[in-house]
Amino acid sequence: MWAGVFPAVTTKFTADDRLDHTEMERCFGLQMEAGCDGIIVCGSLGEGPMLSHDEKIEVLKTAQKVAGKKPVLLTVNEPGTREAASIARRAAREGANGLMVVPSPIYHTDRQETVAALRAVTEAGDLPVMIYSNRLAYRVDVTVDMMEELASDERFVAIKESSDDIRRSTEIINRLGDRYDLFTGVDNLAFEAL
Repeated sequence: MWAGVFPAVTTKFTADDRLDHTEMERCFGLQMEAGCDGIIVCGSLGEGPMLSHDEKIEVLKTAQKVAGKKPVLLTVNEPGTREAASIARRAAREGANGLMVVPSPIYHTDRQETVAALRAVTEAGDLPVMIYSNRLAYRVDVTVDMMEELASDERFVAIKESSDDIRRSTEIINRLGDRYDLFTGVDNLAFEAL
């Protein structure tokens, strides 16, 4: 479904701490002109977790305006499943092309909780989902076993693999073939990931 380069773009602010839509349009436009294949907004390792749901939707709309027919994904990185499901539903109503879903960055879920939360958010949004697997940043490892368990739901379409171990990407391919579109989220592993 998705392939190529999908940068997690930064949210721009004015000096008085408001969303700077003009600057976002300019910067997102530069990404599109450079040949990016999609955009992920409100990333989880930047300012995304600090934005209100209303602000996240505003950023989504700005990116959609710039991206044209290219996909725009909204990052879902809420501390609780209830909040994550809520923003997933809103993103769907606003026409997001998909979601990048992060396990709770606050509560370090076990295997059963992680799978249940990912399923609940996906059900709520009913959109294609990129699972963000980043055990270093979030201390929750979305393992290949979990990916295999989730594979029966066709809405899970991609993995952003950021475990900082290229062997994980190889393991995903060896176990699951081309079931998921596989992205790397670690800059210094981009060459190896190709």
